[in-house]
Amino acid sequence: MYALPQFSGGNSVTNYFVPILKVAGLAGDSTRNLFLCGMYTVAKFGFSLLASFLFIDALGRRNSLLIGIVLQMASDIYLAVYIKVQQDHGASEGASQAGLAAIFIHAFGYSIGLLTLPYVFGGELWPNRIRSFGAAFSQTFHWLFHYAMTFALPSLLARADNWGAFVFFAAWCAAGLLYVYLLVPEIAGLTTEQIDDIFSGPWVVSGRASRAQATESILEGQDIAYKQ
Repeated sequence: MYALPQFSGGNSVTNYFVPILKVAGLAGDSTRNLFLCGMYTVAKFGFSLLASFLFIDALGRRNSLLIGIVLQMASDIYLAVYIKVQQDHGASEGASQAGLAAIFIHAFGYSIGLLTLPYVFGGELWPNRIRSFGAAFSQTFHWLFHYAMTFALPSLLARADNWGAFVFFAAWCAAGLLYVYLLVPEIAGLTTEQIDDIFSGPWVVSGRASRAQATESILEGQDIAYKQ
């Protein structure tokens, strides 16, 4: 869960925002670049607040992840095609504006999905007896992958002719969708006992376990205990 945000390009676009604008032919003078960088930062902050206070509870953890990853993947695919066309033949003004919008849509999808949810799951899933260790262990991998992608992105852009880097990001988003479908259950509003019950079954089933199934299982267990 902490590797996917980095491989999806979420932080890579943030860390190399102005170079990516130049790669996509969207950069201008220093004043324009500074303005866009500031707007991107403010927008991403606002998107993260929306995710934290609205999306993850209104839509649920699983749905927020799926929607966010789909938006990221669609943005990555558009940027890959746009940069390829821009390099080969030049793109229209409308396509350029759409490319700039895709970068902000990418930030929105990342904020409501892979940016926020790993922290939510990290706070909800670790048992109390190993919560501190689990959180530290997860964050170690988070920053290792963050460093790896930050270090590797210039080489990735150069070796993949710029547009191929976004194909790489889109492919990892597709892998993220499969991961969420198979392994990430909906745990919004569940008690610790209900979450434990979801993960007690087969791993393939855990991703599709619903709140109703968990609640029904808990109630059945309570009924059996009462009868005994």
